[in-house]
Parts: sequence; C-alpha cells; structure tokens
Amino acid sequence: MIELKRLKLINWHNFENTTFDCARLTYMIGVNAVGKTTILDAIRYCLTTNRNFNALGNKKSGRTLQGSVHAKQRGENAYRRPGHTVAYIGAEFWDSVKHTSFVIAVRVESEGPMQELHPGDQTWYISEDGITLEQLPFIDPRTGAPSAKEDFKPAEGRLSYTRSPSEARDRICRALGIGRAASPLGKKFNEVFQMGTSMDEIPNFREFLYQYILPQPELDLEALQGDRLELENLHAVLAEAQTRADALDEIVRYGREATEKQTEALVNRGAALLARAAADAGEKAVWQERVDAGRRQQETLHTRYAEAKTAEAEARRAYLTAHSAAGASGEGRALDALSEELAHRQTALDAAARRADTAEKAAEKTGNLLAVLRRSGFAAGQKMADLTPDTLPALTDWLTAQEKPLEEAYFAARQHTAALQRQQTEKRA
Repeated sequence: MIELKRLKLINWHNFENTTFDCARLTYMIGVNAVGKTTILDAIRYCLTTNRNFNALGNKKSGRTLQGSVHAKQRGENAYRRPGHTVAYIGAEFWDSVKHTSFVIAVRVESEGPMQELHPGDQTWYISEDGITLEQLPFIDPRTGAPSAKEDFKPAEGRLSYTRSPSEARDRICRALGIGRAASPLGKKFNEVFQMGTSMDEIPNFREFLYQYILPQPELDLEALQGDRLELENLHAVLAEAQTRADALDEIVRYGREATEKQTEALVNRGAALLARAAADAGEKAVWQERVDAGRRQQETLHTRYAEAKTAEAEARRAYLTAHSAAGASGEGRALDALSEELAHRQTALDAAARRADTAEKAAEKTGNLLAVLRRSGFAAGQKMADLTPDTLPALTDWLTAQEKPLEEAYFAARQHTAALQRQQTEKRA
C-alpha cells in the first residue's frame, strides 16, 4: 500500500513554507479562509495536474493557479506576491511493500498574476525510492528563496521530471502503482480524485456508484491495443534474451569441451614424457654399465702397461749391458741392426694402434647413430657385430640416402611443434 505521509507547500497561496503530517485518516478543521480548500487544491494539482480548483470556491472567488501562486486575497483584486514568484508543492509517500519512501513534486514559475503560464513554467518531479522531503532543496540556503530549476535535485539519487501534464499524469499513476493514466483504472483515479476533493454534490449517486465503485464490463479498446503492443514488445525482448542465453550456453559448452580436450592432451603429453623418461633411464643404465666396464678395462690396461714399461726398462738395461760387452764385434753390429728394425716395427705398431683406436671410436659413434635411427623409425637392417670392411660401403650409402628424409622429418617435427604451441596459446587466450 502507498500512503501520503507529508505535504510541503512553498509560496502556495498564504502558505510560504509549511509542512503537514498526514495519516491514513486526516481531519482538517478550521474556520473559513484558513486554507483547508487551498491544501486540497495543492494535492489535486500535484497528483493529477488538474487546474480546475475547488468548484464551490471557484463560484465565489474565481480560484486559479496564478491566484494560488501569487496569493490572491479573498474578495479583493490584490496579491501578496504580485511579482515574479516560484512555488513548490511536494508530497512524500510511503510504500509499505517496498518499505521505502519517494516524493512527487511540482514547480510553478509565474511572472505575474495576469500573465499566462507557458508550457515550461510547470515542471513535475518524481524521485527514485529512498528520497524524502528533507533531501530535496526546496529553498536555496544561500538566498532563502525557492530554489532555481537547475538546482532542484537531491545530493544523492535521481529525480526524473517532465513539463508535459499528460506525461506527468502517466508517470504519477505508474509511481502510485495504478498503471498507465490512459488505462481504465488510471482514468477512474484522476476523475474520482477530482470529485473526492471537490465540494460539489454528486448529481446522480447511483450512476456514480455503478461507474466508479462497482466493476464494469466495458472495455477500453485503445488501452487494450496499447497493452497488446506492449505485450508483443515484451515477447520480442524475451525471445531475444532467450536467443542470447542459448548462445551463451553454447559458448559455455564449447569452452568446457575445449578445456576437457586440453586437459586430456596435457595428460597424454605427461604420460609420453614419463614413458620417454623411463626409456631414457633404462638406456642410461645400460650405457653406464658399458662405461664402467670400459673404465675397468682401462685400469687393467694401465696396470699391464706399467708392467710392460718396467719390463722394457729392465730389457733395455740388459740390452745396454750386452751391447757394451759385445763392443765393436760383428754380433754387436747385428744387434744394432736388429734394434733399429725393432724400433721401426714399434713405430708402425703405434700407428696401427692409433688407427685401431680411431676405428673403435668411429664404430662406437656409428652404433649410437644406428640406435637413435632405430628409435626414430629408420632401421638400417645391419648390426654392429656384422659390420665389416665389405659391408661398410653399403652402410655408408644407406646413411647418405637417409640424409634427406631425416631433414624432412626434422622440419615437419618443427612445424608440428610450432602448430601445437599456437593452439595452446589460443586455448589459453
């Protein structure tokens, strides 16, 4: 339920700056000419834009909007505010459903009691929820006069306004929970509000009862047409919203699928890396055993070499002793020739040993190369144990033939890796 709680009048007839408290049932009691009708005129004008002030008063005093703004004196052609005047009417309401307050106000600016009002001289305001009369600057604190049009706004919150009476009626009816002013209920509100604040008698109470109190079967075709168009617009908005919701659901579904596939790819890659690591660990162990065996063999050879060097030194000493004993005899010269021949053979033996060592290293590199090629899918069909001088040319020819396919496979792998990195970057983005 929406209830009127307070009413504020600024320069409205004899009220210069007055605020009234209202309740669900409010009595106004006083002698004539104290302002009871003036208050009803203010409420009716603020909420319905109706300028036909109290009918009984009009018959005697000719009440007008300019007369209320400029404070026309009863029975006289005199005004308390004859010059430029700004008047405000503010009505504060309480919405018991939303548990909040809001304000409906109207501002009137007139140059004089005899001047016609222009469309821009009347402005109706409707605040958003949570605004009270105290939050609206009806009076300019710097001058003490009614606020200028551009200064009439709350410090916080929004205040909508219109200068069109018909648009104002429509907005006020919506704010009061009645609906559009052109609807049957809106029309009843504006008509009954005028009659309820009027002092004229109801000419035909039965007609009034059936027209305004009891429900009527009559239809407002124009209002129904408007409602139908509004309903069609709402259906169109709802369909568009549903289409967007479906598109969002589709995007979410694609995102989930992409995430699942990315997760699966990462898991597979991790498994492949683990398998490769296990294979490399096994291969590393085999090669470590071979290295250890080679080191042990090298140590044995070093020991034998040291023993051979010792034996050689002893043999050389024995030789020198024998050579000295032989002197210049024929046996000594034969022994020198034999020693020289032995030195030549030793040199040839050392050269053969170096060539053998080089061949052994080449064979080791060849074996490693064949192992790598076998893991990469390039099998030569030959083993190191079967490699002989006769089979070496065939192996060399095969390796030469595999050079181009290996280069193609290498560049294909690089392109595939670059493509995977781009896909991963796009998915992360």
